[in-house]
Amino acid sequence: MEELRKNLHNDTDSKSTNEEEKLEYLEFLKKKIEYYLVLEKYKNLCYSSLGKEYLDSLHPYNVDAQQELSYVAELCDFVRASGYPPADAFIDVRHILQKVADGLLVDGEEFLLLLRFLLGVKSLREMFKNQRLLVLQNSVANLVLKIGNYDEIVERIKQVIDENGKIKDSASLLLKNIRNEYAETLREIRKRVERFISQHQNLLQEATYTIKNDRYVLPIKANERGKFKGIVHGSSSSGSTLYFEPEELIPLNDKLRILTEEEAKEVARILRELTSKVFDRLQSLLGDIEVLKRLDGLFAKARYVIEKGAQIIIPGGNYLKLSKAKHPLIPEDKVVPIDIELPTDKLGIVITGPNTGGKTVSLKTIALSIILARSGFPVLAGESSRIPDYDVYVDIGDSQNILENLSTFSGHIVNIVKALKLANENSIVLIDELGSGTDPYEGSAIALGIIEELIARRIKFIVTTHLTPVKLYSMSHD
Repeated sequence: MEELRKNLHNDTDSKSTNEEEKLEYLEFLKKKIEYYLVLEKYKNLCYSSLGKEYLDSLHPYNVDAQQELSYVAELCDFVRASGYPPADAFIDVRHILQKVADGLLVDGEEFLLLLRFLLGVKSLREMFKNQRLLVLQNSVANLVLKIGNYDEIVERIKQVIDENGKIKDSASLLLKNIRNEYAETLREIRKRVERFISQHQNLLQEATYTIKNDRYVLPIKANERGKFKGIVHGSSSSGSTLYFEPEELIPLNDKLRILTEEEAKEVARILRELTSKVFDRLQSLLGDIEVLKRLDGLFAKARYVIEKGAQIIIPGGNYLKLSKAKHPLIPEDKVVPIDIELPTDKLGIVITGPNTGGKTVSLKTIALSIILARSGFPVLAGESSRIPDYDVYVDIGDSQNILENLSTFSGHIVNIVKALKLANENSIVLIDELGSGTDPYEGSAIALGIIEELIARRIKFIVTTHLTPVKLYSMSHD
């Protein structure tokens, strides 16, 4: 017991706690309380990878939870008044913009996707313009209305790209002329092919034509080759058929090839011109995508509130009260809501009861509620709930570590020592089955020593236990 106290003091006296240590512990905490599984519930409500990336990035140390949750509240009002925004406003087009940044040519299908995105963004802006007076604070509205106007790009894409992502004939006069000439040449080829077939049908394997090496050819019988002038472009696997280009088709096929090359050059020129227009607005687009990334995440949170009945609880102060709080991973028909209150003038709570009484789930629910709220997420709890702006430290679940040759009990002690090293008066420590995993007498002494250490340092705590001395201690201390 004395050695444990010594270890506790050695660690807790250190003033080396920094942001890196907190972030490292936060990662440990998230895994312990299944935060990432819960996060998927929110991410599944995003429109695209944009919002999912945004939600992935949030944690208590990089979020202004008050502002974030205020935005969510505004968007809830917005959705109830105007409905959800178009999904196209959140299409992830960053791969297209990366091509633009790299000086690569954007193709027609990619421009069609970019058009859908820009039209979606325009609709989103219009929705906020129309409902601006209905949004109480207007902060989200102002964020949206700062998104750029891309009508010039939109109109040019519409002029150039058809609904299948192909370049329109009308995209340029030269392209129109080339394609008209191509069509006329193709008609002439087919006319001559049909004439050849009608005149020499008995010399053909089939009364049709095919294309070899991008040239129109006819399937003639191999033994009839000497009766015609022209070029052979191949034969069938049996050798009985030759794919033959009659002499009269050669100049027309040559012309088609030249027109095809000219068309490709003009199409590339048009796409370069269109790509250049996007490049001119590239920085604006990239900045707006960061706004849309956040909006996608915010709308997902608003949807969670509306569809799941979650509450927007802005963390602050040092009063913890959860009313009808639910664990987000437990199905609605099986979840048992919890009520717990740790007022300002109380330091800790000791929870007792049978091992199957849901004590572990309760601690995870408390930890999740605090971390989610501090990260700017709505939580599944009642309206009267209050969440402190506390760092959370835990020892929950089986702490056995085979790789480090730690027993379950030793694993618990390592976790608790780590928590006590980092915790302070603006923290809450949650410990599941305090003092378990060893002899009950020794476990009780250790548990009481840990509780006294928490009290001495004015650290809030909630612990669960089945040890009688700990229960008696909690009953005799107000």
